[in-house]
Amino acid sequence: MEKSIWTSYFRELGPEDAVSLLARNGWTRLELSCEHAAALLLRGDPARAAEGFLRFCADLGVGIPQAHFKLDADIALPYGPRRRAEMDELKRWVDLFAALRIEAGVVHPGGRSTLEAAPIASELLDLNLEGLTELLQHRTDAVTRICLENGPGAGELVRLIEATDAERLGICFDTGHLAVIRTRWPAHAQSEYDFVLGARKYLKALHLHDNDGAGDQHMLPFEGGAVDWGGLCAGLREIGYSGTLNFETPGETNCSLAERVAKLDSATRIAERLFAAIGRS
Repeated sequence: MEKSIWTSYFRELGPEDAVSLLARNGWTRLELSCEHAAALLLRGDPARAAEGFLRFCADLGVGIPQAHFKLDADIALPYGPRRRAEMDELKRWVDLFAALRIEAGVVHPGGRSTLEAAPIASELLDLNLEGLTELLQHRTDAVTRICLENGPGAGELVRLIEATDAERLGICFDTGHLAVIRTRWPAHAQSEYDFVLGARKYLKALHLHDNDGAGDQHMLPFEGGAVDWGGLCAGLREIGYSGTLNFETPGETNCSLAERVAKLDSATRIAERLFAAIGRS
């Protein structure tokens, strides 16, 4: 198990500069952020853009097992030209992630906010199913597993996965989403422990961050107070989770680049604290 952080921690930098600065500060497992993935796609052919970037990362000893699809991706748009254009664009992201050998490509289920307590409506469920199937069929040779970010619980994601392709889909547990929903609708959201156990074998990626419950502030763990980190670690320990502990912390970017570099030492100590609680090194 290794610590990881998304490259948007240095979002004002280009992909190579962000990776280089993180690597120099001891972070050699990363999630490629949507901004930096989009920057690579602007270079033209996804395979060619990925080839040079992969070589750059390899020279630094950096691995990128995880990446985020564009934040406004919607695989549940109604049938028509907008849906066709959206799916065609997302296939370019699939091509990029395949060429980068990304293991977990994270996307929000389409058609609603992940910060709502309501379950996915049946018509949106069908559109999600068709969208996911189309993306998976686009690249049957890809190692990338598409991982769905959560709302209030793991159950509806498991049902969506098992209705589509359980071998090539997974769950990305976003701790901040769960904490906000539990604060707004206490009766609807699971605990961190119960979420992990509910996801179990489908849990393939993590977005670890904290908030105060009032908003999705994306702070480092233990800084907001709304996330039950003990419950999370107990769950990860129980299911034998072996993936990366990935921090998704755009809330830490409201300061200078130099301050963020200095804060990476604190982030490393936080990761070590989580490793100890999980019982992994």
